[in-house]
Amino acid sequence: MFCFRLALLTLIPSALLAQVSLPKGFGLPVTSETASRMHVLRLTPGQDVLEEIARYAAAHSIRAGAIVSAVGSLKKASLRYANKDLVTALEGPFQVVALSGTLDRETRHLHLSIADSDGVTRGGHATRGNIVFTTLELVIVEFLDLEFTRAPEPLSGYDELAVKRRRIYRKLSQ
Repeated sequence: MFCFRLALLTLIPSALLAQVSLPKGFGLPVTSETASRMHVLRLTPGQDVLEEIARYAAAHSIRAGAIVSAVGSLKKASLRYANKDLVTALEGPFQVVALSGTLDRETRHLHLSIADSDGVTRGGHATRGNIVFTTLELVIVEFLDLEFTRAPEPLSGYDELAVKRRRIYRKLSQ
């Protein structure tokens, strides 16, 4: 474990915040200044990226996490593009250019960018159906003093990230 500082910033202009009352518990922006835990894992050929991240987060009781690095390839990609309801299925292989987002034991909000063999890049909301081709190396940071949930947000009309502080109990070494 190590300590670092992370500021979660909101992109909502202060003029709008004065007009809208966010539901209790959104707690943004938040700074985490306590210990965090890094999880490093590697997915293997044929695994579904979202299913494995969900399984790992549940098995390790990650209450507040973020993907900080993802390197690898996919044989199939599944993306939901901006302002589209339908998911687009793509046949690879693809290089993973970026995978980022937040997660907890129950939900994930992840965006994925991929590039084909000509360097054409596509990106969108990651859904089930992103299948590993050769490998996918992931680094997840877990914020031990925070809890992420999703709650209805009046500005967007969607369930958005809500952050709560958690009390951390540490075993003192003697």
